[in-house]
Amino acid sequence: MLSFLKSILISSILFFAACWNTQAQNLNYDSLRLQLIKPNVSTEEWIKNYDSWLYIALQINHDSLKTDLENLDTYRQSTIDSFATAVYYYNYAKWYTELTGDYQKGLVLTQQAKSIFTNGNHKPQHVICLCRIAFFKLWNEIGQDRSALNASVLNDYLLPALEIAKSTNDLRLKLIVNQWIGSYYSVSKNDNDKALNYFLNVEKLEKPLRDELMNIVTLASIGILYAENCNEIKSLEYLKKCEANKISTQYPYALGNLYRSIANYYLSCKKDFGNAILYADKAYTLAQKLKSPEYISLSQKRLYEIYKAMGNKDTAMLFLELYDTEVTKIARNKFEFAFSQYDIQNKEKLILQQKIDIQRKNLIFIFIAVAAILLSILLFVVYKLKKKDRINILKEKDEKNRIALDRAVRETEEDERKRISDNLHDSVVQNLVVAKMNMQSLQKEVLSPAEKENLINHIHNLLEESTIEIRRISHTIMPASFDNDGLGKVVKELEYKLINSNIRIEVFDDGDFLSLPKNLAIVAYRIIQECVQNALKHANASIIHITLIIDNGKLEATIEDNGIGFYQNKNNNNGKGLNSIRSRIENLHGNFHIESIINKGTSIFFQLPITKSNVK
Repeated sequence: MLSFLKSILISSILFFAACWNTQAQNLNYDSLRLQLIKPNVSTEEWIKNYDSWLYIALQINHDSLKTDLENLDTYRQSTIDSFATAVYYYNYAKWYTELTGDYQKGLVLTQQAKSIFTNGNHKPQHVICLCRIAFFKLWNEIGQDRSALNASVLNDYLLPALEIAKSTNDLRLKLIVNQWIGSYYSVSKNDNDKALNYFLNVEKLEKPLRDELMNIVTLASIGILYAENCNEIKSLEYLKKCEANKISTQYPYALGNLYRSIANYYLSCKKDFGNAILYADKAYTLAQKLKSPEYISLSQKRLYEIYKAMGNKDTAMLFLELYDTEVTKIARNKFEFAFSQYDIQNKEKLILQQKIDIQRKNLIFIFIAVAAILLSILLFVVYKLKKKDRINILKEKDEKNRIALDRAVRETEEDERKRISDNLHDSVVQNLVVAKMNMQSLQKEVLSPAEKENLINHIHNLLEESTIEIRRISHTIMPASFDNDGLGKVVKELEYKLINSNIRIEVFDDGDFLSLPKNLAIVAYRIIQECVQNALKHANASIIHITLIIDNGKLEATIEDNGIGFYQNKNNNNGKGLNSIRSRIENLHGNFHIESIINKGTSIFFQLPITKSNVK
């Protein structure tokens, strides 16, 4: 769904294509860039031309994109031109979100641009900002796993954008907003029929103004909706129309999303793995050409899903590892951008402070500076005196945490030994005792050949059951590769160790698990293992989702199943096992929460702090 929504974003470029008044299929992007960004007599006209070029460069990921954004940033800092600042903000916001997936920051920057466009006479840019804000809000909600059903997005942003577009008497701008609204109905309300009507109307109404650029966006959007509705004939019909477009491979957003949606259709609706791989590979090729980490990761995830459904574990794991690498790259981009922005802000503050120092070279400034220094010294002395007490308090707290963690590890290991002992006694030992008794009967009693054969077969079956049970128990013992692989990879092995014909286990992890203290990792692994064992035994579920995240000094884990659920006791008396887990987590100053709904499933969440006292 998110990939469909992303494909609609590119429709914003259509208005700017109208500004150059050039047929898209005849464009030479390098010459067009030189034509648009060269200085003109009117500064405002030059910024509008720059704005037009940046929207094109963002869609095709032009080699000059980063340099052009930096040039515009330098210009807007050297002037008091608010229009240039607004143009920079919402172009930079799109580039930044494509690389990092940080839609919250993109939303803030675009809202700042909108406030400038609202106060000026820049209606086209104002319309695009309103549409962008609406969809940044929706992407934010989707990224946080919340259902995007907020009608205020439509009423507060998209419908006002349509009214402004109507006031300009620009048919192309109105068509763009209608495309955004169609996308909104598809994503936020899951109303594909209504969304499809919007796009079909746009396809019909745009014919008098049609160029190849607008055409491919509309056709791809319609094809994606048909694919989501499992209409193979129509989706392939619109794919053929898109591929016939002269610039389809130069403009890979729309075509790539359509390929990925058709691949999903063949995977989910037809179980046709051959065609699913064919179209997923095409989407992957275009995503690599686009060099967008987000689109590359979406294509890798689709290929992982296909090969996993086929049962091709090796290839599925290859694409899952590529997907994890790309997701990590997005997170790294987010960090690098944030660090760079922090550095720029510090430099700006330093320059401003230097100007203030030059302007205030007088006695008042000296007096204030001396007073500030004296106050700083006083505060420093007070700080040093209090620091010693804080260090002692922290040491005492760390020691308590370490003792609690050691106790939790011992309890976890004791529970595991008892579990293995009980399993061996209840199954393996009893089988072996019976087998021994049968062997003794075989040696002492006078039996017929048929009775001997039956007795031998019975002994063989008992030993075979014991072998299977020992193998099952060994799979639940702490893996030997725990130190080398880390908690994330070890938990992922549950997908293959505990899998059976009725239940599928899926694991997602994010974080540096190799740096996690081993004693804390052991506690977390045993808790997850016990929750999974409970679900396998009692939940009657078809799928178990496990999520592991390390972030902000905390280990967070969620184990969810779609089983029969259970009634939760208000006194938290939900069984000895769960109460033992709760006690261990609370002793480590962590959080533990269970939510279960009858016939809908159970969700278990726990969070453990990663403190210095956890490190041995």
